[in-house]
Amino acid sequence: MSLGFFAKLAGENADAARSWQGATRSWQQHSAQLEDALLHEKNENWRLQQQLKKAQELNASWQAHAQKVEEKVRAWQKSALEYEAMNRAKSAVIEDKFGKGIAELAEIDTPTAEKYFEEKKQELIKEWGINPWDENRS
Repeated sequence: MSLGFFAKLAGENADAARSWQGATRSWQQHSAQLEDALLHEKNENWRLQQQLKKAQELNASWQAHAQKVEEKVRAWQKSALEYEAMNRAKSAVIEDKFGKGIAELAEIDTPTAEKYFEEKKQELIKEWGINPWDENRS
């Protein structure tokens, strides 16, 4: 074998080595890009998890606030219904005992007064379309 053959063979091997070196560099660059993309996605995931946690905390806070407001509204509704029912019951008692137009409260027994009160309360619940004593309403 001649020196030229070995020189040619060495040149081909050098070309192949340079080709493999270029391919290796390309894969290393691609790998670095993928690692950067993965790191970016991890950071984005962490940021979104923090936003979700904050949103859940705010949601819980607003639900607690809404519950307090609902309780206040129910208390007001109960008070308003009972007050109006009492006034209507007093008027009904007066009308039943003395006829229309008498403005003084008639003396009646407790069971009768409670009966009038409950009747008027139920009438108002239907008339106003609210029942603050119903715990299952939405």
